[in-house]
Amino acid sequence: MLLEREKPIGSQLAGGSGNTADEVLEALVQADLRQSGDQAIRRVRCHLQGGVLTLLGQVSCYYHKQLAQVAAQRRLVGAARIQNQLEVIPTEDHRTLSPDWREGGECE
Repeated sequence: MLLEREKPIGSQLAGGSGNTADEVLEALVQADLRQSGDQAIRRVRCHLQGGVLTLLGQVSCYYHKQLAQVAAQRRLVGAARIQNQLEVIPTEDHRTLSPDWREGGECE
């Protein structure tokens, strides 16, 4: 059984709400990000235009940047390409916990 967030896109676009396919898909990706088990991912924003989903915002490590991208890819399944513009700004805690934070070391 597929969860709502895992259902194919086409099955969710029918409904006559007046929204374009891009608007609906953007809203679905944004909802997936907000439902993430990771607080850092919940703050990520996205914008879909012309077949390109752009991830926007700031995260504290490259691990979170990648998690956000994977979450978006699960929904898109080839319907759009991703432009990951998330900015990595490590907190002092992450620099202390992960000396290799510049190379994408995992963070808490």
